[in-house]
Amino acid sequence: MRDTEHRFSPGWPIFAGFAGLLAWAAWRNAGALNADAIAYLRLAGYYAEGRLDLAVSGYWGPLLSWLIAPLLKLGIPPLAAGRLVMALSALLFLAGVWAVLRRFAMAAQESGRTDDTTPAWAKLGLLIAGAGAVSWSVEYISPDLLQGGLWLLGMSGVLDARWRCEPRRAALAGAWLGAAYLAKAVALPVSVASVVGLWVWQSFRHRTASGAGNEDGEKPGQPAADNDAPGSGAAVAAPWRSWISPALTLAVMLVIAAPWILVLSSKYGRFTFSTSAPIAHAVVGPEPAERSHPFGRMFHRPAPGRITAWEDPSDMPYRYWSPFESSTAFWHQLAVCREHARTVLELLRSFDWLMLGPIACLYGAVLLARRGRPALGEWWLVAALPLAALCAVYLPVYLQPVDQRYLYAAWPLLYVLAAGCLAEVARRNKDSTLLRPLLRWLPLASFGLPAMISLAGALVGYANPAAEAASVLASRLQRAEITGPVAGSGMLYGGRTGLYVAYLTGQPWLGDEPRADAERYAASGARLIVVPRRHPVAAILAASPRFTDLDARLFTDRAEAEGFPLRVFERAPADPPTP
Repeated sequence: MRDTEHRFSPGWPIFAGFAGLLAWAAWRNAGALNADAIAYLRLAGYYAEGRLDLAVSGYWGPLLSWLIAPLLKLGIPPLAAGRLVMALSALLFLAGVWAVLRRFAMAAQESGRTDDTTPAWAKLGLLIAGAGAVSWSVEYISPDLLQGGLWLLGMSGVLDARWRCEPRRAALAGAWLGAAYLAKAVALPVSVASVVGLWVWQSFRHRTASGAGNEDGEKPGQPAADNDAPGSGAAVAAPWRSWISPALTLAVMLVIAAPWILVLSSKYGRFTFSTSAPIAHAVVGPEPAERSHPFGRMFHRPAPGRITAWEDPSDMPYRYWSPFESSTAFWHQLAVCREHARTVLELLRSFDWLMLGPIACLYGAVLLARRGRPALGEWWLVAALPLAALCAVYLPVYLQPVDQRYLYAAWPLLYVLAAGCLAEVARRNKDSTLLRPLLRWLPLASFGLPAMISLAGALVGYANPAAEAASVLASRLQRAEITGPVAGSGMLYGGRTGLYVAYLTGQPWLGDEPRADAERYAASGARLIVVPRRHPVAAILAASPRFTDLDARLFTDRAEAEGFPLRVFERAPADPPTP
């Protein structure tokens, strides 16, 4: 076993090379911001200051902020600290990718149904995933890479055939999965579904391996050739003890998750493992109710000490609903699931241009229909189960075509499905001199091209007009010694510039209303209003005696002001804010 594992060592120079690329990409995108980043950075600051009343938030997983907080204590600027932790998260993600790829590659070789190119196939997958991870590390400051890496490390343990009979491996897998929950709460239901599903898969496979033949000639009563495939249960374990491994894995996961669940339950006065799931469900509710996040569609006041209510939106006026409250709601939920199924396929296609992974799932379904239980022994097919759990959890809740980051952890599972399915097709057509080389190159084209395009964008530097404009406005406001609460989104490509300005100047952001007029902006209580320069509301505010255009104080001349995409208005001092 040790000799086999040694063949699948990627070599530390590969990870060192990725570390260099991550550092370069972080430098090229040093000023990039996103709304979630502000929440995590602010929460990290509260932890660093010991302000736990503000640091605890049921909407955001704590682990990313916990990792950033010590860097803030060392005096590292928040954005730089966030970039550093994102780079480390990308390396952890690659470790998780490699653990999964190695587990399946070893199973492929031990099955005797692949050739000696398997180690190269696994290392090629790591290189492609690394190219993608460099890009993903700078697109957002978010816990998705961190959660994906921890979850994949846990899944690699569950997929190990020795998981069934070695308690140490089961406990370690649970520890990784518990840490994944602390990174992002969605890991908890996904992990439970994956562990239980893989246990059931293993149980069926174990019975088949010991009592049924297959199309490759194994006789009943003999172990199948691919008995050591992930989830096969090849390791000796008494049937009556088969439940111990999943129970131990889930128990350790819950032990790690329990303290945070207790903290959240104490804060909100009810059992709570996360408030993100109810909120994500609320915002896809049936019309005609307004369902988007209230922090971006209404004026409001963040809790004292906070920059934005987005740091913990749990108490904002969401319209919660149940698909079982009426037949209309039920059919609406089905429509949401159907629409999000299409979105999931599009997101998977952003990793896998030729959709080889989903096609492999269909091929696997055909094998199961034709061969029954013996098909469970295909070393690559088991990857479909955790992939399904990861995708299914997002079907009934909020999901957009831009949310690729939610499915980062799907990447190695898709790759395994594609490569394994193509290897099986090539094996069945081993006499074809044209088809076999083509099948080997297809994964490189399907997965490699999108990853390399993303890598190129990250190394050059992604455009983020919202963050760039916010940086300019924040520095000019500070130079002019103009401070005060901010309202208005000033939407540009890349996010809410008004929110970014508030964060960079350390002032509260009081939200926005899409159709607000001068009276509503004045009633918001904000001193500064940020709006797009060409938007009709800019002319309305310019004509109102209750606001002063700050172009003359922020720009050297009119031409410079007109070339800037945003305008900032100051509420007249004589106009008292609304309490």
